[in-house]
Amino acid sequence: MTPQRSTRRATLATLGVAGLAAGSAALVIVLGGNPAVAASDTSAAFALSATGIDTTGQVAATSSSGAIQTAAKDSFASASGSFTATGLSSSAGAGTATAKVGDLVVAGLDLGAFSATCTDGKVTVQHGKTQPDPARKIHVNYGSDGSGSGAAATVIFSGAGGAADTIVLAHVECAQSAPPPTGPPPSSTSNPPPSSSTTPVPPPTGPPPTGTSAPGPIPTTMPGSGGGTGGSGGTPPAAPAPTPSPGRMAVTG
Repeated sequence: MTPQRSTRRATLATLGVAGLAAGSAALVIVLGGNPAVAASDTSAAFALSATGIDTTGQVAATSSSGAIQTAAKDSFASASGSFTATGLSSSAGAGTATAKVGDLVVAGLDLGAFSATCTDGKVTVQHGKTQPDPARKIHVNYGSDGSGSGAAATVIFSGAGGAADTIVLAHVECAQSAPPPTGPPPSSTSNPPPSSSTTPVPPPTGPPPTGTSAPGPIPTTMPGSGGGTGGSGGTPPAAPAPTPSPGRMAVTG
């Protein structure tokens, strides 16, 4: 292999590794940038938020998906002075959120207190339900109990220069927690352990089954290689006595 070809292959390999690393980094950024998954169980609340001439952002705001977090502000006044509020507070944690405005004054008119609570996805609101005189050009949309999220009230009025300002009061949101499991708990073992007090099985009694015979007696002599009657083993029979011939005496012994 020539040095030029080796250098070219090494360069291509380096570029391939660098491209793989860049692609992995891009994948991590995409996965980590999805807020919908991370915020699905997050509770949030704020006491007041205004848009229009006096845009304020969320005042006394907090959020949490775990331990309860709180925020509070003793008093707040818009930049133009068209409205003021006191006793602002909020709290949020897993499955719960609260928000409160102790008192709100808009264009010199005292609208009272507003509060909202969210528990396990259910929203409850409290307010005075008092509509101001339409001649004051102040309109209040009072909230109602619901689910998921809600505000105690929305106030619309003519601010500085005659432009409309909108104030959202005591806004909360929280998720419904998962229901607890029902039914008996699952067994810790799939098969029960064997019993330690197993009854021994007695040996069979009575005559042997049909078609079988009981074992015969054990032989008392060792088999041999000699003859015999009825087989090739055992003790050989005694020899017969000789027959005497005439004129001769029988030999005995």
